[in-house]
Amino acid sequence: MKQSLVGILGIEISKCWQFALWRAGISRQTSEQFETTTRFHNLQTKVCVSGIANLIFWEQSLTVGKPGSSIDVVDMQSTRANSCARNLSAKWKETLSIWWRNRVFRAAIDHFCVVIVAGIVVSIFYLNSELLIPTSHAQSLTSGSDSNSKKKSTLTNELAPGVFYEGYLESTLEFEDNFDLDKSNDDDVAALKHRLGLSLLIDPGEWYRLFFETEISREDLKKNQRGKSTDGWEWRIKQAFVDFPNVSDGATLRVGRQNFKDPMEWFYDANLDGARIYYNYNDFSFEASVSREHLLPIDQLNNDKKNEIDNYIAVASYAPNKKSSTSGYVIYRDEDVFNNNNPEDLLFFGIQSIGQFSSAFEYWLNAAYVTGERARAAGARPIEAYAVDAGATLIFDDAPLEPSFTVGFVHGSGDSRRNSGKDTNFRQTGLQDNNYRFNGVTKFKYLGELFDPEITNIDILTLGAGIRPTKKSSIDIVYHHYRQDKAVDRLSGTNLNLDPLGIDKNLGHEWDVIFGVRASKNLSIEAVFGGFFPGAAFASNADNAWFGKLEINTEF
Repeated sequence: MKQSLVGILGIEISKCWQFALWRAGISRQTSEQFETTTRFHNLQTKVCVSGIANLIFWEQSLTVGKPGSSIDVVDMQSTRANSCARNLSAKWKETLSIWWRNRVFRAAIDHFCVVIVAGIVVSIFYLNSELLIPTSHAQSLTSGSDSNSKKKSTLTNELAPGVFYEGYLESTLEFEDNFDLDKSNDDDVAALKHRLGLSLLIDPGEWYRLFFETEISREDLKKNQRGKSTDGWEWRIKQAFVDFPNVSDGATLRVGRQNFKDPMEWFYDANLDGARIYYNYNDFSFEASVSREHLLPIDQLNNDKKNEIDNYIAVASYAPNKKSSTSGYVIYRDEDVFNNNNPEDLLFFGIQSIGQFSSAFEYWLNAAYVTGERARAAGARPIEAYAVDAGATLIFDDAPLEPSFTVGFVHGSGDSRRNSGKDTNFRQTGLQDNNYRFNGVTKFKYLGELFDPEITNIDILTLGAGIRPTKKSSIDIVYHHYRQDKAVDRLSGTNLNLDPLGIDKNLGHEWDVIFGVRASKNLSIEAVFGGFFPGAAFASNADNAWFGKLEINTEF
């Protein structure tokens, strides 16, 4: 009886397993083969059930004094049930072999093992260490300019004593029209993307904290009028680290995948794998880190493996209040490219200052210098380049609608010589996003939502005007004029799919309208519309480009 019951349980589990394999598209079986396998499993189940029924009949016959008539039948059914079990074992081995050869399954096993080990460690320290004092609220996970959850630096929802969580659901609709500046080519793009994220904080006391953030997303992408469309899932492990807040007085050590972010996302906004130490003293803070970009894949469902880049970062900051901070930083980036034949070593020195002289006048300043060697197919060139980004916002906070006006200017040095002498073409670190807000409630691509350039060989004049219809909503109208520092026939780090002619420096201009509203504590909406109008740097028949985005974010 016991063998037959185990056989039935194993068969039913195998049926569920095979069905999941088949629906996920991982099984190599066709529909006909899957149906044949299912019928075979059903037959096995009937054999085992028959064995149990005959065994019950035999046991009942013992009670009435007729044991001999069923003993042979039971032995036969027991033999058949054992045969089913052996066949089932072979099927399981084959199935596990198929799964083990699948990268997604191996990644899931790896993360499951990490979770189990982390749970054991937490249990040991939580139950046995006298140093761990449970707290009634989540402590901040930030130091300096770092941010560790999507919107907030702390997790406020308490799941259990010392365990906190937070989540978000974000839906984004985007369209791109004529990014190649050629109306005769149907390159329009429409994309709908949903993101579901969850953050978990385990904070048992003063000795350590564990933080984990993951995101599952799906994008439906329809490209041009020729019917080309794609869709796909992504599963990202965005952060997974442990904090040791008391390694020394005022110092915190963080190890694992973590988020690096400055307030303007000018020199970094990226998730990196490594170790970082913070030190805070009154209004001063310091951090130093060693990390690697793409050490482990971020997307667990798709192969997003890229060149591994080692980062050595040091940042010192002074923040006298919540709205003012001044930071100096040194970033060394060591990247092996072109099959490791020409390593690219870049050393950045920079300063960032953000603040206000009064409630009516805010400013920002970014300045950076880069040196080192930059790889080229023909060999490495020494680099010496610089960039400056400065701006100010005047706010009439006592007037109706709280109008504001912004002016900004960006200069990134360029180089018209491709393969000779020093390379004076500035590049940002490669970790940046260039997101900031003027006097509104939402951040946006403040160098242009459509063009969205990297600060390299470019001058940008920005003029902006905004209003605040309510305290939790804003409308910004922003104008950008783009001009190359050196007239060359290439662009770097923009959304456009067309290079200039290399004759004229005037790239063109862009208008953006940004609407943002925080409908409630957990609901925010952002809508963007932009248009790019090409200048004399492009061919005379270049057409305008358009961009639109609607984003709804809900936190829980």
